[in-house]
Amino acid sequence: MVEAAVVIIALSAMVLVAYLIPTLRQLAKTAEQSERLMRMMNTDVPPLLEEAGRALHTLNLAAIDIERALAGGRALNDAAASITCSITDVRSACWQTANELLTGIVGWADQFRPVAAISGRGGLSALLTGVQEGFKFMCGRSAIHTRGGSYNGGEQQ
Repeated sequence: MVEAAVVIIALSAMVLVAYLIPTLRQLAKTAEQSERLMRMMNTDVPPLLEEAGRALHTLNLAAIDIERALAGGRALNDAAASITCSITDVRSACWQTANELLTGIVGWADQFRPVAAISGRGGLSALLTGVQEGFKFMCGRSAIHTRGGSYNGGEQQ
């Protein structure tokens, strides 16, 4: 009986070894493939990481350049708006001064109306009044050039 038990144990060990050998061989092949893959990754990945780092650095430099360009554009836009306001203010002052000058001339010409009527040349006062009225008409039509006018990007007032 002991002999039968030893035979059964020997057969069981042979079956176990016969099953484990192919499994161990497959495990060894898998470990070898993993080792090859790791070696290949150790040689291929570092250059890729360096390339990615250089690309990120280049992108950061480009972003800084774009930011500087946009800041310069904003400054230029602000300067153009300031110049536009100054031109509008100067134009308004010129129109106002010219209107006051014409009003003064018309008033001065009105003082000479009796003399002109006597001489038959009453047209100077009428001419100056017409010029002043035309000037007022032009002042009223110049709204497209004031702040917010349609030709400088705003809405017409």
